[in-house]
Amino acid sequence: EILGYSFDDPELPHTYQSWAERIHPDDYDRVISALNNYIETGCEYKVEYRHLHKSGEYRWQKSTGTYVLDKDGKVVKIVGCISDITDRKKAEETLKIRETYLTAIIENLPGIIWLKDVDSHILLTNTNFAHTFGREKPEDLFGKTDLDFSPKEHADRYMADDKKVVTTKNPLHVEELIFDQ
Repeated sequence: EILGYSFDDPELPHTYQSWAERIHPDDYDRVISALNNYIETGCEYKVEYRHLHKSGEYRWQKSTGTYVLDKDGKVVKIVGCISDITDRKKAEETLKIRETYLTAIIENLPGIIWLKDVDSHILLTNTNFAHTFGREKPEDLFGKTDLDFSPKEHADRYMADDKKVVTTKNPLHVEELIFDQ
């Protein structure tokens, strides 16, 4: 069903070869390598790849497999699962594109930009913000609070401002902020 067939469909891929021929060419070597590793080592098999749907489009699948052993350690069966993850992959791609756009906007604004969580940990900044606080790139500040890069008296005030914004759910006006330059 994941590939658009019913069990009695005469076009249903019935052999390993016909299944393998439907793997997207860019994913083929990775899938076969994962399968061979699984066969040789007995380690769990887990791979995401595109597979040709009956409609002619490639759909993303996640395939997992593991051996079931008897008490003597002999393989008695292989259990696997294939899931259609096309929608998840499309959502991930959309998020990646949006992140790229957001980063471009934030990086091209002339001021210092930051986003913090409710505990004042930095989630996002632009390069101007990073440079203002002596860091080379924004990622150097992710997860940190003002206490990690500002004098304590300044950090305490910044964090008090953050708390006020979070508790009132209203942004502070520029004249309410302290800028120590």
